[in-house]
Amino acid sequence: MFLLIGAGTVYDQRSPPMSPNVISTRRLSARRLAAERLPRRRQLRPAKVEGAQGTHGEQPSVHAVRTAVRQHGSTAVRQRGLHRRHLPHLPRHRSHPQGKLYVCLSMGLCLVICCLILYFLFPRTVVLVPVFVQSVTVYFTPEAVSLEVTNLVNISNENFFPVQIVELDIQGLILKTIMGKSKQCNVTRLDARSQLLYNMKLVLSIEDKGLKTYCQSKAIPLHTLFLELQITMQVSYLSHNEQFFMNIYEYIDCGNNSTVPHLPA
Repeated sequence: MFLLIGAGTVYDQRSPPMSPNVISTRRLSARRLAAERLPRRRQLRPAKVEGAQGTHGEQPSVHAVRTAVRQHGSTAVRQRGLHRRHLPHLPRHRSHPQGKLYVCLSMGLCLVICCLILYFLFPRTVVLVPVFVQSVTVYFTPEAVSLEVTNLVNISNENFFPVQIVELDIQGLILKTIMGKSKQCNVTRLDARSQLLYNMKLVLSIEDKGLKTYCQSKAIPLHTLFLELQITMQVSYLSHNEQFFMNIYEYIDCGNNSTVPHLPA
């Protein structure tokens, strides 16, 4: 005699012992019979893997674990389908045929604006060009020969914004020797795309004995000296300072004041 309790089997002590194969077959049939008797709603519930343990602390069988996993997976799929059914139907975004045209036009407009800004605000060079030597005034003293040289230069602003000439530094050299320096601050202001003629003066002092004798000699009709001018111009524009360098070469007469305006060398 034997009794079926749940999924396990309790044997009467008076019944004769059975083989292990028979016991395992009867346990499996009892579990299938108990699963068939369960209502359908209960089967649809998600089965927990933790609840697949056997009675009296026994280890769960492989079949019980697989059944619990299958039920849990099918329930999750059903719940996912229900969630999809209850989602509201959102209208799809309709692509307009003119959208690409608007995007291309906006990009082209941005490129044109950037190119115009770069063209008008890109800094250009402030050009200083010598025009001619306007005059040379000679002064003879016992210590030296003084020369006051006046040059006419053309300063042009090629930018589309005004430029301020902050400083003009001039240095005169004869035979690679510095004979005089001149520094002028806050020279002038140039408007956009404009030019200006400016008189640049420099005083030279010749103290070399050989040059003094050469300039004061009356036997030589023409006293020509080769003069090199090193010019440094500091310019300010758009809150930015920049320096420009230039060398000018010209010849002067150091014997008398008969120098007339002439082009530089």
